[in-house]
Amino acid sequence: MKSNRLLLVVSVSLLAGSAVADDTAAVKKQLTQAYAQIASLTQKKNIKGMEALMKGSTTIDFKYEIAPGKVIELKQALALVRAQLSLPGTFKTVRNEVQTVTRNRNAAIAHVVSTIGGTVVLQGKSHTFSAIAISDDTWVNVLGVWKLKYIKTRKSSQVLDGKPAPSGL
Repeated sequence: MKSNRLLLVVSVSLLAGSAVADDTAAVKKQLTQAYAQIASLTQKKNIKGMEALMKGSTTIDFKYEIAPGKVIELKQALALVRAQLSLPGTFKTVRNEVQTVTRNRNAAIAHVVSTIGGTVVLQGKSHTFSAIAISDDTWVNVLGVWKLKYIKTRKSSQVLDGKPAPSGL
């Protein structure tokens, strides 16, 4: 009798683990789609679309750690996006790749590698640029909808005309 009970416990545990793994895969798929939408709006320089997406897909206490010790809230993040998308030039490539997703009940941390490349016009002169950012993004499930709560930038770099660029470009 004990062995049947143990087998039942092990079976239930394996099924529960499998459900969590399947659920994590489903969450990763959802987040990957969200990041693809962000990339598309960015590449099109769609400021209104990005603003609407950011307002609708973040928590009310959203924070963005853009550098160690420098944390901004949604209002400042929106201003930053507006400024970046308003720069003259084109974004030829924009990509957000969800490397991994770690789940803990109603929270998920997505390890994301974001890349962008194109041209930018500064002081009337066209320049080629590229940038990469690596972040750990915390998402929370709010009434069945995944919302972005915190972005922690782990690493970022920018290149302008083949040389390291000043931050804030």
